[in-house]
Amino acid sequence: MSNIVPYLGSAHVKNFSNLLPAALNAIKVLLGADEEKACTSFELFDNLLECEVGIVVPHLASLLELCLEVTKTESLSDTTRVKFMTFISWLLSTKKKALQKLNLIPGILGVLLPLMACPDRDEDDMDSEYPGSYARNVLDTMCLHLPSDKFMPLLYKNYIDPAINSSNNLERKAGLTALAISAEGCCEYLLENMLEECLRRSVPALKDPSPEVRNAALYCLGQFAEHFQPEILKFSDDILPLLCEKISEEMAQETGALTRTYYALESFCENMGDKIVGYLPDLVGKLVIHMVNSPSVHGKELAISALGAVTNAAEEAILPFLPRIMNELKVFLKAEGEGDEIRLRTQAIDTLSVFARKVGKETFAGMAGDCVELGLVNMGSDDPDLRRCIYSLFAAVSSTSPQPLLIHTERIVARMLETLDSTEGMTTEYKDPSVPRFDLDDSIEEGTGEESDDEDEVLGDYENIEGI
Repeated sequence: MSNIVPYLGSAHVKNFSNLLPAALNAIKVLLGADEEKACTSFELFDNLLECEVGIVVPHLASLLELCLEVTKTESLSDTTRVKFMTFISWLLSTKKKALQKLNLIPGILGVLLPLMACPDRDEDDMDSEYPGSYARNVLDTMCLHLPSDKFMPLLYKNYIDPAINSSNNLERKAGLTALAISAEGCCEYLLENMLEECLRRSVPALKDPSPEVRNAALYCLGQFAEHFQPEILKFSDDILPLLCEKISEEMAQETGALTRTYYALESFCENMGDKIVGYLPDLVGKLVIHMVNSPSVHGKELAISALGAVTNAAEEAILPFLPRIMNELKVFLKAEGEGDEIRLRTQAIDTLSVFARKVGKETFAGMAGDCVELGLVNMGSDDPDLRRCIYSLFAAVSSTSPQPLLIHTERIVARMLETLDSTEGMTTEYKDPSVPRFDLDDSIEEGTGEESDDEDEVLGDYENIEGI
């Protein structure tokens, strides 16, 4: 049936459509016997969604019912459940009007929110996707594709509000996470109708006894700071001190919420512009202390990055604090060694690039020569992230104080051209495993016998890539 789909026309709709209920039943049976075959069989419906002939719509309700049933069946593998959830997401993107007309949206939300109320998995123990995490992706698709004036009241009243008021900490976490996810897709509706309500729900949750709930509240504030600009800035007097306080708390406990705290702080700060000036003494003081004293490399990285975000907003207003920042930052810029030292040096160079662009030409002129020397020393590194930062630093220096770069231009450009020619990290992939494969960095030697058409095609493709 899957192979027939590309050839279907309007004359075939009725006969083919009559077969779909039986196909759905067959997939249900296969799910109990062989999940892999069931997933392969379900690709029929993937193909039907791409088909120009509208065959799926009359079966949407039963199709969605199967997908939701698989999604919430814990005895099935994560891979199978995520595959069916992916199809739900695709339906929301392509058949949203039909789903709304059939009133199928509440049924989807009724499955997603409980899934989001599961405990988060440790990064070391989890696959890239599992039903609890992928449920957030599906909800995000709903927020982006459904009309927010109809969808958001339904989501908030029937799902988010009851979840946030729940005595169960995982349900409170799920409610706040759903509110955070809606900030992008439903941004205009929330700004016009619910901005203060969003803050009323998220800010008090920063002091929730459950770390999962506090983490979700920080995610909320980060999303609001990113998407509710500039309206959210009028609440900066209430939010920014809380975030500074949270950084100190989380650094002392070294919890997983530290990343979310810095995410919220950076999102808030980098959009404040000159409104950040009044907060600089306390903010810079705390960030420098955290940069120096954080017990983890990750904590130091986050503090260095946040100093870049603050400078991005403050621009030349950061000058009174620049000597103190640079005095501590030099420790990481000059650190030798691999591993943690490279991570910290990379982040420090990223932040140095922000200084080059924002502190003013006169101020940076005295630092430009040292920055160029720093870049030249690290340009030969095997670490791609470090090399990326070096090129960014050179670009920043060239836009403010290009003079120290001029005598090194030939060397820098030659290294850049080497990078462009490099095939590091690139592999060739062919759909047909029988076709010969060639590594991009291997030279092609001419054969002595006749070559097949497939081989000619592969060689031609290789030469095109090499030419580019």
